[in-house]
Amino acid sequence: TATLNVQQGTMTLQADSDLIGLSIDGVAPLRKAAADALPLRFEKSMRNGQDELAVTAGRLVGVRLERRRAGEQMALVRGVIALNEPANVPEQGMLVMINAPRFDVDAWAAWLGIGTEAARTTTSADGDDLRIDHIALRTPELLMSGRTFRNVTLGATLTEAGGYDANVVSEGIVGYVGWRPGARGAAGGASLG
Repeated sequence: TATLNVQQGTMTLQADSDLIGLSIDGVAPLRKAAADALPLRFEKSMRNGQDELAVTAGRLVGVRLERRRAGEQMALVRGVIALNEPANVPEQGMLVMINAPRFDVDAWAAWLGIGTEAARTTTSADGDDLRIDHIALRTPELLMSGRTFRNVTLGATLTEAGGYDANVVSEGIVGYVGWRPGARGAAGGASLG
């Protein structure tokens, strides 16, 4: 079902579906058989040069974005993409929060196209790349580069140079990881502390 509401200068579009009949062949836990229900809600409101978008898929996924007009384009003010976490919007910037029983970094990177030439040269429709300012990850099992890490908690923040500074706590690893991007087309570098 879908509704469009215009009231006091605000236009709101809301659509709901149980997604029965649609299968999702994503990366765990983003998988769903066609016969399974997954309540989806899409809501977008627009008013005076700003808009807000909220998407939820059961308790599995929550997305909230707030944008404001900046010249001819809409610019992200703040937002969150949450997996198995409440989609609480940060004070500013873009936050990705993940809480999964198992998180395979390589599988997610491949599914999202991260690290491919197409990903390096693609920008969004309004010319603005999605910039992730903060990452919060909790998982009992993290798979990365053929290795398994147990009971991982990671918090990462984007640096001014475009890299990330992260604190990591897990069985066998506790400390700091810094990653800095390389020159265009070149691999970046990491440092441990």
